[in-house]
Amino acid sequence: PASVQLYNDSYVKIARDRHPALLGRAVVDGWPDAYETVIAPLLQSSRAGRATRLTGFAVALRGPDGTMEERIFDTDWSPIRDEAGGVAGALQTLIEATERVRAQRALREKEERYRALFERAVDSIWLADQDGKFVAVNPAACQLLGYAAEEHLRLSMFDIIRAEDLPRLRELMKALAAGRHVTELWDIRRADGTYIPLELSHSVAPDGQWQTIGRDISERQRAETALRQSKELRRIALESGGMGAWRWDTRNRMVRSDAPFQRLWGMSLGDKPHSVSVYIDRMHPEGAVALEAVMARPIAPGEDMQDQVQVAHGPTAGRWIQWRGRAERDKPWIINGVQLRHHRAETCRAKIARQRGASGNGTEAHLLAARFGGSARDRGEWTGDL
Repeated sequence: PASVQLYNDSYVKIARDRHPALLGRAVVDGWPDAYETVIAPLLQSSRAGRATRLTGFAVALRGPDGTMEERIFDTDWSPIRDEAGGVAGALQTLIEATERVRAQRALREKEERYRALFERAVDSIWLADQDGKFVAVNPAACQLLGYAAEEHLRLSMFDIIRAEDLPRLRELMKALAAGRHVTELWDIRRADGTYIPLELSHSVAPDGQWQTIGRDISERQRAETALRQSKELRRIALESGGMGAWRWDTRNRMVRSDAPFQRLWGMSLGDKPHSVSVYIDRMHPEGAVALEAVMARPIAPGEDMQDQVQVAHGPTAGRWIQWRGRAERDKPWIINGVQLRHHRAETCRAKIARQRGASGNGTEAHLLAARFGGSARDRGEWTGDL
């Protein structure tokens, strides 16, 4: 016989647009899309006198717009008996669990994605309880410290730091309890007893677990040490040679220089860059013109250049300075270089002496005239201590 469906007001939310036509109607006609696969077996079990419970079962039902959608239910079916003890019907209690099950699925998928990221992460990751006892470690952490996973999980944060860092660790735990995110450098003990410098980023996850992400900075520290040593050797070499270093931005007409450079020009010492005009105002006009020409013309990537200029004004007036520079390849308008005090007067005297020795006679003025063209009378004859 056909089973007719009767239900209460709460069932209306489940019936949706099938209500009110569903009320008093044969179940097979009211739920044709779920009758054969779900309802018929449950009715059969009830008619046999058995109670049945199903949780989280999915049924494809037609929605108000005519499309099929998955809906998930928890249900209990039990037989209803008449006065004679026979089965006269079935009582169904039904709860729709679609949203709950979808949320659980989304949570599981999120946990699976996190687990995949956790397992495959290049950085080392540790999860610990609020007492610092490890509850999970990823393969990168095990490989970095040399522990097997089972061995690592028997340890806590207190076991892998230096003894002198215990007060620091307690302060860290207080900061985390206050909701802070802390990134610090720590020496962490490896399985072989050696220590490795790590940059550790600590935070507390929403579930209350202590999460630490670590990165080995050994190579970075070695590179920083090598860079510091290189800079120190460069500084010693420059100072020993009486040279100053500079970086010249020809577009913006700015020069950043070190202390030896500033001393050569009689400038006040400091890290602040100066305008090229500050130096042009101090140099001989010929040098100023040459410098302006460099800034006005196109500069080839990697181009080498050199020149010498004379300081005409300021506390180092009269000094000759020789400079050499090279344009950067990706930014050719930036020139990096060095300069040193150039004893041009002594150089000229040495050349004059060699020429006098070769010719056997002649004044310095005549020899200079012969070198640069013309006669001493054309250029004016002079001698002096440069």
